[in-house]
Amino acid sequence: MINKNSKFITVKKYKILLPLFVALFFLVTGFIQKNSPGIPWKNKTADEGTWSGTVSYFNKITGTKIILSEWKMDATINNNTVNATNEYNFANTLGDVAECKGRDTTVQEVISIDYEEKEYYIDVQIPPCRGTATTSGVTEPYGASDETGIVIPKQRLGDNPNVISGTLVLNEPDATGGLSVTTYKWNLVRGVKKRN
Repeated sequence: MINKNSKFITVKKYKILLPLFVALFFLVTGFIQKNSPGIPWKNKTADEGTWSGTVSYFNKITGTKIILSEWKMDATINNNTVNATNEYNFANTLGDVAECKGRDTTVQEVISIDYEEKEYYIDVQIPPCRGTATTSGVTEPYGASDETGIVIPKQRLGDNPNVISGTLVLNEPDATGGLSVTTYKWNLVRGVKKRN
């Protein structure tokens, strides 16, 4: 014989367990998102407004056999529309030379802000650099076929999150025995996104 109240009792038990299960689910998924690797602060960034300003990268390598080794990437940003250039020039004492250029316009998000940690991260897509290189008297196509980028690692967010600026200089020994100096500069202001 079936107990008519058994179904009701079972459903009542599930109604009690359901809020506990939902709370546990949000607790666990929140922990996983906060501590998982990947795109910086993907789950904690605010996606409001647009940015305007400039971001630049300049790398210069000096050494006994290097005459010129300079790589410049510049981005002028207007309401998240990025006009970017990419240029590389190289010459050494052996007569080897290389040069390439690239230019493009894209629309992209360039800033990620972590309001909890009060930090931000900049990533600007830069077009490929194409040109020629001459080694031992032989000239061939030179440059990257893929996009690159100006990536500025985590920086502290100031008192005004709508204004982000700074300079970062990194000095490292080069593989050829020279010195590699990389300078990042950025000055960005957030405005209100225009409605269509």
